[in-house]
Amino acid sequence: MSQLSQFIVNHWPLVAGLLIVVVLIIINELASRKHQAQKLSPQGLVHQMNHNDVPVYDLRPVEVYREGHIVSAARVQKDEFDKEPLKNLINKPFVLVCDSGTASTTLANALKQKGFEQVMVLQGGMRAWQETDLPLIKGK
Repeated sequence: MSQLSQFIVNHWPLVAGLLIVVVLIIINELASRKHQAQKLSPQGLVHQMNHNDVPVYDLRPVEVYREGHIVSAARVQKDEFDKEPLKNLINKPFVLVCDSGTASTTLANALKQKGFEQVMVLQGGMRAWQETDLPLIKGK
């Protein structure tokens, strides 16, 4: 222990620099999390739909959407969030869904940057939903 204290005394600029770098990394990580969307498990999405009446927006192509989508999920395109009525969701919670969770996460993070406060994403997308054997609506 005395060797550590001796090292700190002898190399205080180096130790101070290390502490500054660590603090900056922590601040950066906390700031980046602020701009990331909340991720929901399939069960978490069911809870949000049942208890909070949160709308679900499906980003997949129309053909894929018709093959099977979440009950009450509306089919939308990315650019529709810049237009009415979806632009009004800026202060309201909603969930984005895609095939694997990648496209919806990317869009959700971009929307958070634009000021949408309560964007959520189905983690793992429709693949996770189907793996959990949750119901799908087909043909609409």
